[in-house]
Amino acid sequence: MSDFDVSRLEEFARQKGLILSQDPFHGSQGLEFRRRGPKHTRCVGFLTGKDVVEVYERTLDNRDLFLHERLWFLEPILRLFLKTKPAEMQKIGEIERSSVSYHGIAEVLRERLLNDT
Repeated sequence: MSDFDVSRLEEFARQKGLILSQDPFHGSQGLEFRRRGPKHTRCVGFLTGKDVVEVYERTLDNRDLFLHERLWFLEPILRLFLKTKPAEMQKIGEIERSSVSYHGIAEVLRERLLNDT
């Protein structure tokens, strides 16, 4: 997402205790902000399209996240034996790409990830 200063969003995430993942899905462009809890990680993401930025949220099981981040090379084999439900993305809105801003993203994060702090 080269439309705005990612370094400011990295600083925002760091100050608020969030994890920032750039291009969170293979073949996609965007940002995903994660907030870890004891068992689950709540995520709010922004996927960049040609004209719009799709805003989504999802909840990840921390065990699945660990498997994906640390044991990615064994993940296909381990998934055969683990009973897990895939995380479902829920689209929560769209923003015209030309109107995406640091302040707009920060506001969505405050509403969706930081509302209980």
